[in-house]
Amino acid sequence: MPRRQRKAPRAARVAVDADLRKKARQASGLLRNLAHAHRLLIVCALANGERSVTEIEHDIGVGQPRLSQQLAELRTAGIIANRRNAQSVYYHVVDDRAGRIAGVLYEMFCAPRRRR
Repeated sequence: MPRRQRKAPRAARVAVDADLRKKARQASGLLRNLAHAHRLLIVCALANGERSVTEIEHDIGVGQPRLSQQLAELRTAGIIANRRNAQSVYYHVVDDRAGRIAGVLYEMFCAPRRRR
């Protein structure tokens, strides 16, 4: 019969204040919004500056309907914003935290590995 793990004594539990709980909810919300491959690709494509919808579509290889849906999700979450110039719509990252997370993920998963 497997042993049951005991709970940590009350004194050993970490006290979590209300501010930390609020920040944890904010962080999980941001990560939830980025936790989709297409949305993450979009944020990565915008990491170096503003891009048109056509450029994003070409860069990440996602069709217009799916791209529009994911752009709307990111816009609603306040991660990106857009501006219109005549017939073109341009997007840019407005939430620096999302851009920084995308940068770290790029370094971990996408950047070419350096030879030693």
